[in-house]
Amino acid sequence: MDDDQDDAEMDDCEVGGSHLTDFACRDAILQSKTLKLFENFLELGGDRDVAVEYLSSSYAGVPKMINLLIQWLQIAGCKQKEVQGMVEEHFTSVILKHFDPKKADRVLVEGGETPTWLEEMIQFPKWRQLLYQLSEQHTECILLKFALKLIRDAGYQDEFVTASTRDSQFDVYAASVVKSLTHVVKAKPDTCDSHVKDFAELASHSQHTYLYTQVVLQALGTASEDHGSDNPHIAQWLSHQLLRHNLARSRDVVKTFLHTMAVGTYSRLFEALSSMLSRNTLNPADISILYEHYTTEDDPPPVEYLHIPQLLELLVQSLFKPGLSINPEHKHKYLYTLAYAVSVYDSSSSPQDYPQATATNKTDLEATREALETAHALCIKASTSHAELQAEIVTLCQAIQYPVVAMGILRWLEYLALEPSFFKVASDSYIIYLILLDEIASHHKLQHPAILNLLTLLFEASYPELGAEEQLELRRITVDRMVHLLSCGYAIQVTNYMCQCSERDNMDTSVIRHFVQQVLGIITPPFSHEFANAFLPLLRNEEIMQPLRSTSGNDDDETIEMFIAECTKRSAKKKKK
Repeated sequence: MDDDQDDAEMDDCEVGGSHLTDFACRDAILQSKTLKLFENFLELGGDRDVAVEYLSSSYAGVPKMINLLIQWLQIAGCKQKEVQGMVEEHFTSVILKHFDPKKADRVLVEGGETPTWLEEMIQFPKWRQLLYQLSEQHTECILLKFALKLIRDAGYQDEFVTASTRDSQFDVYAASVVKSLTHVVKAKPDTCDSHVKDFAELASHSQHTYLYTQVVLQALGTASEDHGSDNPHIAQWLSHQLLRHNLARSRDVVKTFLHTMAVGTYSRLFEALSSMLSRNTLNPADISILYEHYTTEDDPPPVEYLHIPQLLELLVQSLFKPGLSINPEHKHKYLYTLAYAVSVYDSSSSPQDYPQATATNKTDLEATREALETAHALCIKASTSHAELQAEIVTLCQAIQYPVVAMGILRWLEYLALEPSFFKVASDSYIIYLILLDEIASHHKLQHPAILNLLTLLFEASYPELGAEEQLELRRITVDRMVHLLSCGYAIQVTNYMCQCSERDNMDTSVIRHFVQQVLGIITPPFSHEFANAFLPLLRNEEIMQPLRSTSGNDDDETIEMFIAECTKRSAKKKKK
């Protein structure tokens, strides 16, 4: 018993000694844990006066001295914000240099509750940024992970600008995914691309985040489909965009993507798709595997497996790019696979139903295949014989009714326009090629952006082999096609592009004037606010409008005045509101 008592007294002495060591630390009396240590020291029989002596001797008053120095600097003429910035920057550099994650974790574990100073700290942007920096350097620190959770719960998760900050905790990353998805779904057309890019960057930080996000998108698609929503298409589109984003950066994510789609149920199909997508090229052997799977009547795979944009682009390219040749024995397989992908649909396309048989609707398959075959044959001939195009223009225009044919012809025209010799050889029949663009613009609104891109390429191309008058005439013909695209509903984008052209020093003003004159001939009120804002700068450009006013008839003058009056009236109403 005496030995046990002696041991207990020795332990108490050791504990009491450690307390005195803590009391001897500089400014120990300012530490939040000191009060509990003091009470515990007294319970162990420590001398109150000794503890007070230690605490008073160790007091240096560093915070008070800092505050005093700040006051002196302000009295000396320094602005308060400048002084505060200096102090915060100094504290930040000191903390980043001397931060000890083990000591920080002890503070959280031994305290047993959220430190009051941490709750106060996250209320200030400057200190939140410090916590983000520390979490980047010390990814396993428990205190910092807890701090990020507090920041997220406080509603500041949008500040998680770096992927590793978000990924350090699953719930933080998951919340970021939800937030980014919300931005994408609610985005306007002019900001959608930016939000999609941000979402792709978020999801592509690591293999784990990529896999998780793809699975989430697949689950969203399935859940939305079960409730009869259009969101399955949004989820599928985002999944494809995520794949495209990673392939563009040479990341090996194809097999992961295919597994999330449950393509692995069909092993040979999986290997064929994986091979073509990874190499970004088609080959007859893999296309034959696709053809075999989708020509079976018993249990064809879901058509969703063929909806991968990269695969569709490769199929279109193989059939419509001049110079590429397909083995005649396999050509029908390429045509059938592409036609199947764009015309057949499943009655059920939920991943949970695989590999059960799904009913497929093939009503439009044969007509689509025939249209593709006709357009493919004519485009191949017209690539070398422009007379062939003139003779078969009506047939091509009929085939253009099918969206996939329209996209194929659009890609074919792009390939031709990129050939340096195209304008030299085809300048006389240039208008024939552009008639095809008019037909595509009239029937397929979703292809308007691609049409404007091609027209922009043609408009800005140089024609060194042509004379000045011929070059000017070609640009005017191209502008006429832009006006037609405008009349088909793509008004804002076309007008914004022409406004940009009008600001270029090397742009022929007569071409812009021709555009304005053509537009004035087809527009009638009421005008949307966006169109008015886009078109009005052209009407107020005296270099463009002065010759037009002096040579145009009364109809154009009246249209100009009417447009300006309408815009002025709209602006006045907006100011009153």
